Amino acid sequence: MGEDSSNGASVNFAEKISSTAKIDSSLDNLFKQSKPISRPAIKEPTKITLPSTNENADENIEEGVNIEAEKKVSKEKKKQSKKKKSGLDGDNLEADYFDKLREEEAVEKDTGSEEEKKSPKDEKEEEKSENDKQKSEQEKLEQRALKHQQDVKIQQELQKSEKTIFVNNLPSKVVLDKHEYKAFSKHFRRFGAINSIRFRSLAFSEFLPRKVAFLEKKLHAERDTVNAYIVYDEASSARNALSLNATVFMDRHLRVDSVSHPMARDVKRCIFVGNLAFEAEEEPLWRYFGQSGEIEYVRIVRDPKTNLGKGFAYIQFKEPLSVEKALLLNEKQMPEGRTLRVSRAKVIKANAPASTAKPNNQKGRTLQGRARKLMGKAGNALVKENLSLEGHHAKPGENPLVKKKKPSKKRKERADQWKQNKSKKVKN
Repeated sequence: MGEDSSNGASVNFAEKISSTAKIDSSLDNLFKQSKPISRPAIKEPTKITLPSTNENADENIEEGVNIEAEKKVSKEKKKQSKKKKSGLDGDNLEADYFDKLREEEAVEKDTGSEEEKKSPKDEKEEEKSENDKQKSEQEKLEQRALKHQQDVKIQQELQKSEKTIFVNNLPSKVVLDKHEYKAFSKHFRRFGAINSIRFRSLAFSEFLPRKVAFLEKKLHAERDTVNAYIVYDEASSARNALSLNATVFMDRHLRVDSVSHPMARDVKRCIFVGNLAFEAEEEPLWRYFGQSGEIEYVRIVRDPKTNLGKGFAYIQFKEPLSVEKALLLNEKQMPEGRTLRVSRAKVIKANAPASTAKPNNQKGRTLQGRARKLMGKAGNALVKENLSLEGHHAKPGENPLVKKKKPSKKRKERADQWKQNKSKKVKN
């Protein structure tokens, strides 16, 4: 049936073609002899039979697993290679595109930063910053070292001040004569070993540098007293040497005081002595005011440049009753011929405010204040209108005690209007 149907179809196709166009007879014979092509039979899949042993089965299974894993890895590699070539994923195109842009920007920043670091300007700036840091660290270390040195010096000076005493009213022979110097050092060495002795407050006759004047021995003729600073090896010996205060050495009363803890001035036991000569010395005051009582110290205030006195001194007694006796010597003449001004010492405050009292002079007083002083408040009120004081040139109709008030503008305007109205009425 199949062959007949195929032959009929070919005949019909040939007839149709022949009817429409002229075709060769050979082609007609070929169509008539043609047969349908048979399809090949379907082959069944071959089955592989595995051996029955367990060991061979396990080996085959492991080999199959490894093969499958290798296939997966190869597939993933192929996918990654395709993505790298394309540069984009097929699923998330936008996300991959932005990620790629971010990566490119990060790479550009890294390359730019590396280039900037490598630039000579930045290298110089970095070197400068490092040098500045090193300098700042060095300065800090130097400052710490200086502070430490200062603290050490302060501690050393405090320790030295505890070992130092001040001696006043010494004769200048102690500095110039070696025998006198040995006697002076021996007098104070009995309390302990002495480290050093320094002399100060020498008065010179000419205004020259002190070293030059001392080498040329141009000392003041009328002032021959010297001060000294004695430094002991131990503080205990310096404290024991304070017992020599107010004692006589070389016919002079010595004032011995501690440098670290000087004697405080007690106002109840101290007096002020004025009208002294600039060349005055302490010994005459010791002898003159020693009649009133035992003296603790005599201190003449001197100029630090010339070492001459300023004309006043402070004397402190051991007892307050001696002050009352010393006050009786006020405005009396000393044996040297000076009349002294003696008064109680006062406490001088360093930060005391300036006095705001009005000056007690005739010009500063007002006329009204003078009238009150002469007549009192009641009398001043009664005669206030007809009062004239001596020295004041009064004028008729003028009261010197009433304050003059300046006329205001309104009063002037009212007065002018009143005068105008009055003149108009008189004319009418």
